[in-house]
Amino acid sequence: MRLNNGSTTGSLDYGAGGNAQFPQAGRWLKIYNATGADMFVPDNSTAEKNSTYNYVGNISGVTTWKGHAGDGSYTYYYMAQYTLYDGAYVCWSYARQPGSWNTPDGCPGGWTDAGVVNTVDNPNFYYGNGTLNNSNAAWMCYQVWGWGCGGSYYMPCSARICRK
Repeated sequence: MRLNNGSTTGSLDYGAGGNAQFPQAGRWLKIYNATGADMFVPDNSTAEKNSTYNYVGNISGVTTWKGHAGDGSYTYYYMAQYTLYDGAYVCWSYARQPGSWNTPDGCPGGWTDAGVVNTVDNPNFYYGNGTLNNSNAAWMCYQVWGWGCGGSYYMPCSARICRK
């Protein structure tokens, strides 16, 4: 693939990927070329894509963004926060709404804020679920933390969606 100087790619599924726990992790990448010349981005084989994912950011004048998930157009980076029940408990035996949500701060520099999603659910229910779901805060929280409540307990989870 040719990437013109001053151009940015779409969201590329180039990384080797996560594991069974995080199938979306380690896959999504965006590349910005400011090298002063057009550049070739290898994309013929899985090995070329994986190598690009791992090393293209080392090229002077190239900026990369890696996120938790992607959809071909955008690469998504999530920020997650839980709210304590009664100021002390993360998990509860039933889906109980908190009095107010503890939402994550704004997106890091260079990322566009695509909003906040709140839910009361158990992020563990989404172990191994690789389906992109930007409307499900529990799924996004699991992508960030890799944990949730034990058993069938619930927690208030707030996720900020950042996209590039």
